[in-house]
Amino acid sequence: MKIIGKKIEEKDQLTNYSALSQELYSCQEYLKDTDWYIIRNADTGESVPDEIKTLRQTNRERINVIRSQLGESANLLKDWTTNVIQSELLNLFPKETN
Repeated sequence: MKIIGKKIEEKDQLTNYSALSQELYSCQEYLKDTDWYIIRNADTGESVPDEIKTLRQTNRERINVIRSQLGESANLLKDWTTNVIQSELLNLFPKETN
C-alpha cells in the first residue's frame, strides 16, 4: 500500500510542477505583453495606467513565488528520478551472490 501512496504522491508532484510551470509562463507573457507601456513611458513620458502597474507588480511577485516553489519541486523530482534510475539499474544488474 505504501508503494501505491508514494506513486500517487509522485504523480501529484509532477502535476503540481506542470501547473506551476504553466502559471509561470502566463505571468511572464503578461509582463512581455505589457512591456510596451513601460517603453512608451520611458520614450514619451506618457504615464502607465495604474491597473497595468498593479498587475505587473502582482505578476512579478507571483513569478518570484513560483520560481521558489519550482526550485523545491525540481529538487524533489531530481531525487525521485535518481531513485527510479537507481532502482531500474539494480533490476537490470542485480548483485551476484557467491
